[in-house]
Amino acid sequence: MEIVSKFLPGTLSDPLYPDSDAENVGESDLHVEALIFLREALRDFFSEAPEVYVASDMFWYWEKGNPKACTAPDGLVAKGVVGKHGRKSFREWEEKVRPCVIFEIASERTWKEDAKDKRDLYASLRVPEYFLFDPETVYLQPALQGYRLVNEHYEAIEPDNKGYLNSEELGLRMCLEGSMLRFRDVRTGRRVLTRQEQAEQARREAKREARKRKQEVKEREQERLRANALQAELDQLRSALKPPDTDKQEG
Repeated sequence: MEIVSKFLPGTLSDPLYPDSDAENVGESDLHVEALIFLREALRDFFSEAPEVYVASDMFWYWEKGNPKACTAPDGLVAKGVVGKHGRKSFREWEEKVRPCVIFEIASERTWKEDAKDKRDLYASLRVPEYFLFDPETVYLQPALQGYRLVNEHYEAIEPDNKGYLNSEELGLRMCLEGSMLRFRDVRTGRRVLTRQEQAEQARREAKREARKRKQEVKEREQERLRANALQAELDQLRSALKPPDTDKQEG
């Protein structure tokens, strides 16, 4: 009988499957910014989905007992996981699921491998969708490419009439905007905002709410003044219509 670990998947270090390596490879600002936004955008979009896990630049081990069966994609999305907790690495035999979408960000150092070797690897591992993009728009043509697994082989995803690529696995449409991969919700058509855009939107909404409250206070004060004026007018009218005091007249 298999013993079920009481620990959450990916939380325990295992010397056989390192969580990092000795490589210290630099990347351009554009590459790093694109990586950060990719991670933030996907995590924000799936923040309310407890079974969806998003990682970036994390080791994915897919074969137990074989530490060489490993890669570290720039972006990884897995559905059907147990928990959104932080992981040291994504060990497939612990997770019981395989990533459904992989992202790679092309650079001068990686673009050839991203476009051929990694594409073939992810197809062989039966990852349903693979997207790669070039934030510098100099290494890949087109700069954004997507592939979907069909009969154990990848077929290119054709852009729609607005130039977006659709991810069936994620429910997102994507396009390159400057150096960043931008997303729209397929269901609602709404744009997935950057953290800065979210903050700016929150500030605008706070200002609108403050103006609304100020206007409501002003309207309530105007209503109070109108009510007081009406009451004064009614009191004056009642006083004018009040019959004379007969006792005083007879006296």
